[in-house]
Amino acid sequence: MKSAKSQVNQDQQGENQRALSPLQSTLSSAASPSQAYETYIDNGLICLKHKIRNIEKKKLKLEDYKDRLKNGEQLNPDQLEAVEKYEEVLHNLEFAKELQKTFSALSQDLLKAQKKAQRREHMLKLETEKK
Repeated sequence: MKSAKSQVNQDQQGENQRALSPLQSTLSSAASPSQAYETYIDNGLICLKHKIRNIEKKKLKLEDYKDRLKNGEQLNPDQLEAVEKYEEVLHNLEFAKELQKTFSALSQDLLKAQKKAQRREHMLKLETEKK
């Protein structure tokens, strides 16, 4: 049977592990910080891509509702309310796509800077070895 003190220590360790943010857990599991940031950024871009896909689906559904309404079909109140938000959905879709472009560009810039820093570090290491 475990002592009360060891059980408390295990409980505290468990709480500390659960309290880690997604970035902290990615950093702790990655081989290098640059890999961790790459993974974290990639995950964010994937989430954004999924969000864009879902907004596009919503846009298509609302366009279908608009067509049905135009053809004289009766829609329920929820569908009518959704049609009224069509412009908002278009705005959100445009915004998400712009955000995705910006984050992709920032991600590429980060990768370039990391590679440049690694090359510089490698060159310095070679120079110190020659001395």
